[in-house]
Amino acid sequence: METVDYYELAQITTREQFVARCPFPFFVGADVLKRPTGPSQTVVHLEIDDSKTPTRAPPPVEAARPLVLPVRKVQPVFPSMISIGRTNNNDVVVPDVQVSKVHAYVRTTEGQLEISDAGSRNGTWVAGERLQPKGPPRVLLSGERVRFGTLEFVFFANDVCWSRLRVWRK
Repeated sequence: METVDYYELAQITTREQFVARCPFPFFVGADVLKRPTGPSQTVVHLEIDDSKTPTRAPPPVEAARPLVLPVRKVQPVFPSMISIGRTNNNDVVVPDVQVSKVHAYVRTTEGQLEISDAGSRNGTWVAGERLQPKGPPRVLLSGERVRFGTLEFVFFANDVCWSRLRVWRK
């Protein structure tokens, strides 16, 4: 499977070229990942008040590029859903110690994308609202903030992603 630098691709293509090459949405974030050094359990992040999203400092000016993760099916397992987690057998790999091995799922239902928490240790949030572990899905809209544990992303449709990446502060 080819590795694509979607940030760079957005810089060198037109909107139409980017959308044609990338017919899928993206999670875009500026967090620095705390990569596991090998097989390990999920590091539990304890928050004093689960109902509030923690205040986040803006990324440092020298933070070169955003983390751009395509939301698409790449693995043969779970054919009806896009899996999100820290291990390489997921469709969307977020290699961070606070992300569960299988953290969440995205499905297409009636033309809309829905996200569900897979019973993760540190939770999944959409627009500041924590999803119930293994509970009902929630519709995911372009521009919404999504959090896996403490890692925050914004979910973008492909054309909106192109626009946002073009103006990302270097």
